[in-house]
Amino acid sequence: TIVRKKDGAYWIYGTPWHGEAKFGSPESVKLDRIYFIQHGAVNSARSIKGAVPVQNLLTCSFPPYWDTEGMEFTIDLFSDLTATVPCYELLFKPDAGVVDYVMAHDEDSRVLANMRDNMIAAQGASLMAQG
Repeated sequence: TIVRKKDGAYWIYGTPWHGEAKFGSPESVKLDRIYFIQHGAVNSARSIKGAVPVQNLLTCSFPPYWDTEGMEFTIDLFSDLTATVPCYELLFKPDAGVVDYVMAHDEDSRVLANMRDNMIAAQGASLMAQG
């Protein structure tokens, strides 16, 4: 996944090498929200700001810790990204219902509907392979 700032907004780009399973997408979409996910008893989201989302991005990315200038760039990028794009901690039950929960709170539900359909199809294929 690639994140890029274009005309004051952040855009996220998928991979052009999504393979036959089509779990990825080569398309791009404006990044309107960032969710940091964790298993939970119920689906819920809470807004997070400041250093917390920056730290979360650092732990789930591959920043150049060995390069001082690279780290300065990365921290500046993550700081601007998380100040520009609303960030949330998303607790979720590990089932497809979380996609409906997020869709109810998201303006661009087309991408999420596709994710939900892919999750359901993958679960169905997994059950068929087991059965």
